Amino acid sequence: MFFAKKSSPTENQVMDFFKSLMEASHAVHLFVEKVFFAKSDITMIQFGIIKQLIAKGGTVDTMTDLWCDHHTTKGNLSGVIDRMIESGYVSRREDPSDRRKKQITLTKIGQKKHDEIEAMMRKHIPEFSKKISEIPLESVTSSLQMIRDIHINALK
Repeated sequence: MFFAKKSSPTENQVMDFFKSLMEASHAVHLFVEKVFFAKSDITMIQFGIIKQLIAKGGTVDTMTDLWCDHHTTKGNLSGVIDRMIESGYVSRREDPSDRRKKQITLTKIGQKKHDEIEAMMRKHIPEFSKKISEIPLESVTSSLQMIRDIHINALK
């Protein structure tokens, strides 16, 4: 069977794609911020850090392990972590052999807050599912993960 060679996207197609991706990302961010975090005592970036800690087994050995997955500076991330410590969501421990290393660990309070927010999000799934029923979610999700990985790896 003959397959036509797929041509590379044009510069304008790539620019339109990035513009649409950024606009969609911004719209999702605004929605999530308004619906799930506006009346909460946790911010979206704090929730993202908790999710990242859960994915990494509850602990990371350096702040850099958290920084690369968030849209912020390392300095800002330190302030976010400080506020999370004050709220009891995480703890920080210095490595006695290397003062530059700061082990960040999810606490039981942080896990409980994650579970509360996630339960609230799950309540919106039936309504949201109706709105996106025509979208091939598995292929879109896979494509978005690939795009994320390409860009995260470019930062390393």
